[in-house]
Amino acid sequence: MNSPSTMSQLLAAKLLFAPTPPWCQQPLAGAHRSSEGYSLTELIVAVAIIAIMAGLALHSFTNRAQAEKLKTGTQSMAAWLDGVRQLAIQQSETCAIRVSGSGGTLLLEPYGSQTTACPSNTPRFDLKAASGATGVVLCAAAQGPTTAAPGCGSGSGNLQLLFTPRGTSTTDALLQTRLEGVSPNRCIQLIAPLGLLRIGRVVGSNCDWNKAS
Repeated sequence: MNSPSTMSQLLAAKLLFAPTPPWCQQPLAGAHRSSEGYSLTELIVAVAIIAIMAGLALHSFTNRAQAEKLKTGTQSMAAWLDGVRQLAIQQSETCAIRVSGSGGTLLLEPYGSQTTACPSNTPRFDLKAASGATGVVLCAAAQGPTTAAPGCGSGSGNLQLLFTPRGTSTTDALLQTRLEGVSPNRCIQLIAPLGLLRIGRVVGSNCDWNKAS
């Protein structure tokens, strides 16, 4: 009969050489993922995707910001013109405006026998300053709403606009504004003889003021 000491030795030997149970062979959940992490290739691809998405978002934001600048500048110019129209009515005299496409400016000037221009706190309008965009372009042409809008690649046109004491105008005029990267161009149509001002977008070859937004 085996002694207790011998039996203990036999039991220890069995435990030592017994196969490992299956549940002890499985790694803990998530241990494999944590020990290996992401490969260098995966990290490079992820960074590249993030960079592309950020670039697209920045480009879209820049375009929207530029479009908003062009819209703001055009609306400000229309408001300035309407202010001169109101001034002509209040002062009961004809107010003349010199439009310089190359300079991107509108300036009150004397008309006929007048020695001075119509008095105004803002005798000059600067499209670049109003829009906050140095690359904005102004194109001016003496034409009505039924005439096709000319191209506007660079600043062009030099003409005089008139508002009478009754707020009417003797001249049709189309003022286009353009900013690189923004499409379509914006436009202001002055319609004689009523002196109406309409803001719109150049769609096709016309100033469409049904698309002013």
